[in-house]
Amino acid sequence: MRELLEIPFVGRRYSRAFCLIMVFVIAGCGTVATPVWQAPTATETRAVGQDQAAPTIEATSPPTDTPIPPTATFTPQPTATSTPEPTLTPEPTATEVMSPLDRMVSMRDPQKGAILFETFQERAGTGYSCANCHSPTSEEKLVGPGLLDIKSRALTRVEGQSAAEYIYNSIVNPKEIVVEDYEPELMPDNWSEIYTNLEIFDIVAYLLTLEGDGAENG
Repeated sequence: MRELLEIPFVGRRYSRAFCLIMVFVIAGCGTVATPVWQAPTATETRAVGQDQAAPTIEATSPPTDTPIPPTATFTPQPTATSTPEPTLTPEPTATEVMSPLDRMVSMRDPQKGAILFETFQERAGTGYSCANCHSPTSEEKLVGPGLLDIKSRALTRVEGQSAAEYIYNSIVNPKEIVVEDYEPELMPDNWSEIYTNLEIFDIVAYLLTLEGDGAENG
């Protein structure tokens, strides 16, 4: 029993002795340095991992201090805009009012009227034509008055009548208006029986084309 109690005591004795020895050792060597961590070098890193490939660093050109001039931008020049010329509006003209007879005459054939004017008419019983008594190329009297420029004179005969209306009435009713210095019975009054109404319109259309200076054709 005593031997068992003495074992721990002996251990405690040796422990104290060891501690004293360590104190003397530390006091003789000085303060223990604190370890400093250092990054491993490239050689150490390669030694640690031989199988790992070293990272590749791409070379880049150093930046230059010279600024890059800006690219010239093309600016289109403004084109000259043509000013539209003002549109002239024609002045309204007075529209001549045509009577129904004027319209009929305007649609007839003057060439056919010229043939009728020159043709002898056996139906008249005496075999004469308009050209026997009236010259189409002069204002001078033949048997009746010359008919050159009859349009201008016909406009002044009866107020309110057009030239076509006056000439037509002079053919179908010659005794209604008798020209000065001519006998009332000089012109036959049966032309409306010899010619149809449309043929008379053809003759009137022809007479309206007889324009000119009577003094030159007298």
